[in-house]
Amino acid sequence: MSRGKKRALIFTFLFLAVAAGAFAAYWFLLRGGPSSNLPPVPVSKVSDILGLSGGLQNRYAGRVEPQDTLNVQLDSSRVLGEAFVAVGDPVTVGQALFSYDTAQQKLDLDQMDLDIARAQSGMTQLQANIADLQKLLKAATTAADKLNYTLQIQSLQIQLKQDDFNLQQKQKDRVKLSDSIDNAVVYSTMAGTVQSITDPASGQTNPDGSQPAYMVIIAAGEFRIMGQINEMNVASLPIGTAVTIRSRVNNDQTWIGKVSTIDTENPVTGNSSSGMIYGGVGSNTMTTSTSYNFYVELDSSEGLLLGQHVYIEPVTDQNSTGIWLMEYYIVGDDGTAYTGSGNAYVWAADSRDHLEKRALTLGAYDGANQRYEILSGLALDDEIAFPDPALTPGRSVTRDSNAANTLPTPAETLPGGGEVLPGGGGVNVGPGYPEGGGTGSDLPAYTSAPQVTSAPVPMPMPPATGSNMR
Repeated sequence: MSRGKKRALIFTFLFLAVAAGAFAAYWFLLRGGPSSNLPPVPVSKVSDILGLSGGLQNRYAGRVEPQDTLNVQLDSSRVLGEAFVAVGDPVTVGQALFSYDTAQQKLDLDQMDLDIARAQSGMTQLQANIADLQKLLKAATTAADKLNYTLQIQSLQIQLKQDDFNLQQKQKDRVKLSDSIDNAVVYSTMAGTVQSITDPASGQTNPDGSQPAYMVIIAAGEFRIMGQINEMNVASLPIGTAVTIRSRVNNDQTWIGKVSTIDTENPVTGNSSSGMIYGGVGSNTMTTSTSYNFYVELDSSEGLLLGQHVYIEPVTDQNSTGIWLMEYYIVGDDGTAYTGSGNAYVWAADSRDHLEKRALTLGAYDGANQRYEILSGLALDDEIAFPDPALTPGRSVTRDSNAANTLPTPAETLPGGGEVLPGGGGVNVGPGYPEGGGTGSDLPAYTSAPQVTSAPVPMPMPPATGSNMR
């Protein structure tokens, strides 16, 4: 082989080696390198996270309730007589509901009249006896007779006072018994509809062992909505918050109202949790916490049915313009939560569907909702991931809620040398939806963004706020 051909062959090998090295550098440095071995990171559109792309909002489970409820209890000392209304009957203020049986009370009243008459007759006789003894006392001549008559008079006077006291008590009891007979009929103090009547002979009791109300009347007029919220989120739904009530059957059927009451004085008993619906959060991820009922006053309840189950959705702030992103999506230079100073970033999907740490320009801070105004660096169509210290540039992203996002094997390591534990420790939470409190009661799981079967890395949980609840 000539020297020229050998030289050409050497240059060819050198060129291929350089090309292979360049390709490897491109693959490992620009395409993510070791990160490509890790599961893809789920991302969500900013518009989805902010609830601006189709009406998918933070929501609570709710139920249509009457404005007021009248529980009518039976007097345990009396016997039920006749009911004048039935379940479902409308009632007005002052309408007779039921009566007590007064037959025995009337017999007792007659007996009491006899006892009073007998007591009065006895007292009259005592007074006559005292008068006779006083005459004998005046006529007595010896000290012994005077002492004897004096003691007899004092004894009868004491007995007379005792009988007078007993007579007054009997007369008071008679007045009460007479009033009870005269008020044997119970009247409604509220206009509404009879919801239930419980037979006192049925033996039914409340969960706490108390006797249930004999008759329950629900107020007529407009309805209200009752929901539940747990203690961790109660501060994020203040009284006056505007909400949309959405039908479970027809997503386009809505009503408007405001949170009017949060009953923190009476915690909800039983196994019920908050009734809050979070994207991808199952009941097995929730620890026990105290829940409270809250109520929504409606502008109009036309079309709603008593007992109907609905969704309660806090209304997005229509007065805010631009993008206002929850603070827990924003990180600092070191990849940890943004502290309010220094450079701010989000983990965003680039044009090649890989993660990049994208710089942001922040504006005002909304402390009430814990969010920042985004002046530049992010658009509604951009897709971002929930932050985690283990995320690195170049990680692939996914939008598939059914993607098989399994954790790396025990032999694999995270960027920076951290070992990946088998079994993970991530929570079943959809991207953009921090772990919260509640299962939505009987409602199905609800999400507007891709979910992760097993999170690639344990997700840190941001504080529950009015802006992060889903």
